[in-house]
This record gives sequence, structure tokens and C-alpha cells, in this order.
Amino acid sequence: MNAWQKSFAETTRDIPAADNMDEEQTASVDLSSSVPSLSTVDTPRLSADEEQRTGCTAGSDPDPIGNSSVSSSSTIVSTSQEDIPEQSQTQHTEVRRSPSTTHHPMLTRSKAGITKPNPRYALLTHRVSYPEPKTVTEALKDAGWTKAMQGEMGNCAETKTWTLVPYTPDMHVLGSKWVFRTKLNADGSLDKLKARLVAKGYNQEEGIDYLETYSPVVRTATIRLVLHVATIMQWDIKQMDVQNAFLHGDLTETVYMKQPAGFVDKSKPTHVCHLHKSLYGLKQSPRAWFDKFSNYLMEFGFVCSNRDPSLFIYTRNKDIILLLLYVDDMVITGNSSKTLSTLLQGMYQHFRMKDLGKFEYFLGIQA
Repeated sequence: MNAWQKSFAETTRDIPAADNMDEEQTASVDLSSSVPSLSTVDTPRLSADEEQRTGCTAGSDPDPIGNSSVSSSSTIVSTSQEDIPEQSQTQHTEVRRSPSTTHHPMLTRSKAGITKPNPRYALLTHRVSYPEPKTVTEALKDAGWTKAMQGEMGNCAETKTWTLVPYTPDMHVLGSKWVFRTKLNADGSLDKLKARLVAKGYNQEEGIDYLETYSPVVRTATIRLVLHVATIMQWDIKQMDVQNAFLHGDLTETVYMKQPAGFVDKSKPTHVCHLHKSLYGLKQSPRAWFDKFSNYLMEFGFVCSNRDPSLFIYTRNKDIILLLLYVDDMVITGNSSKTLSTLLQGMYQHFRMKDLGKFEYFLGIQA
């Protein structure tokens, strides 16, 4: 044997045979985990025209391959939603209606039977706009706004809101301003044009122009209690409004204001207004009006509640009258129509009252 043949034989003796190598490597490979099952392979389907051109019918063979229970992968994918058992949906419904949910002590809107009204949308509507003037000059050019301003000046003159006095340098004089608003009816039509003269109270100085400013208003719980009692006892409920309420209040401080723009007295152009009534815009106006009205009720025989100063109670013999006051809005009820009528007649003589008719809505509470 030649030397090279001997070397080749020694080299190939250490190399295993091909059959043995395949068996050893094949034994270490798990085919079940590496080869995907035919039932989970998503085989793309070709259209009929493509199958005719290519002659390929993969995925559309009517004879099943492998497991006879699996016809095609597309069948499994398409039935993934339709083959959901009905029991799973029933179980889901039962979970939502479990006793722990329906018998929970929390009171929800659905349990209480409270439903929100369906919104109503108008497609073809038109709301007439009434532009509000930005300046006094613009307002005086319109006859409607001029009439409204003259009416406000008439109210101030009727209540003797101020008197004109000569100006001196030591006076702390406030400015004045006109506020214009359009009042509309429920159907959107024009009710009236309203012009209000207000003082620039933000320039007031404590201790000079004002002292006390607090004014109580009726509480919501008190309103509900009184309306509940009146409903159970079947009492008449009156709703009233005081027009220009603040102009009825008396000022105890010395306050000066410039003459209203557009209505300066030509004979006294340098004079200023010495205010006697609580004009709108002053910091103490709400308190002055409350003191004025509460004093009148006290003279009539009312007493204010210790728990709510805006609740006034009148009792005499078997007559009971309850009055709620919220700034210039009030609700009056009681068991005696005669006493109630006497009270209203006296109020009409002292204040400019407006009967709002049947009680329907008051401070967010609807009857």
C-alpha cells in the first residue's frame, strides 16, 4: 500500500458514514415542533382565472390532505366568528346581570327610572338679531334705545336717586356707565330693550364710599323645604319680582358720581350727582336693598329665620305666610288667602312689584 493510500484510509476512518450522520442528526430534531401543522397554515387562494393560467390548484383540492377533519385553512379562518358557541355569549350576559350588580346599594339613573329627554334639533330656524349698541352715541341714534335710556332716567328721578351738587376737589367722584341688553321672549321674539345706568363701583374705597357689603340670599335647601310644605298642604304659591330693586335701597355713606353720559344737565354741566339710593354697580347696593325690604316685612309682622335670614315667617292665630327672598326675586305662600292679599297690596304701594303669574320655575327648581 502506498503512503498516500495509507494516509487517506486513516483520515476517512474517523469520519462517520453519511447514513449514520443523518440518523444521529435527525434523531435530535423534533419535527413536531419545527414543522407547522397544515391546519394552522394560511395558504393563499388563487382566483379561478389564475388557476386556469398557472394550472395550480393548491389550497382548492377537494381531497383533504393529512388529517381528514381539516378541509382547508380558509374554512377554519372563515368560521372563527361563526363557530363561537352560543353559551359563551349567554355566560357574558349572565355576568352583567349577576345578583351582585343588580342588587348593589348604589342608586343609578336606570334603577331610579330617570331618563334624559331626547334632544330636539331644528333644521330650518332663524333667530332675529337685535344688535346692542357699544357706545352711548350709537344708542342715541336709535329711537328704541333712546326711549329705553329715557325710561331709566325716569326711574331714577321717580325714586330720587340723586341730587346735583357743585363739584369740589376734595370729592371722590365715581364714573357712570350705560349697559344695554335686549330681553327676548320664550319664542325668541323681542320683549323689550333695556338700558341700565350703573356706577363704576370698582373705583370705590373702603371706609370712604362704602362700609358693609354682605347681603344674604336664600339657600337652595330652604327653597326645596318651603315648596315641599306648600305642595303637601296645597297652599297657593305666588312668584313676584321687584323692578329696579336696588333703587329702593337707602345709602348711609356719602357717594358722588358723574352725570350720566348723554343726559348732562346743560344748566349745571360741572355739577356731580350726590347719590341717595343704592344705584346698580355700587358695592353696598345689595345690602342696602335687603335692609330696606326686610325692615318693611318686620313692620308688617314677619320674623326672619335664625337658620336662613332670607326666609321670613308670618304667624298670627292660624294664619301662616312664608316668604323667600333672593335679591329681587321672591316666592310667597301660605294658608290664608286674605292675609296674603293684604300683604301684596301693601307691597305694591311701597315697591314696584311685578306678578310673574303661576309658579313654574325659580332659581333652577321647576315646579
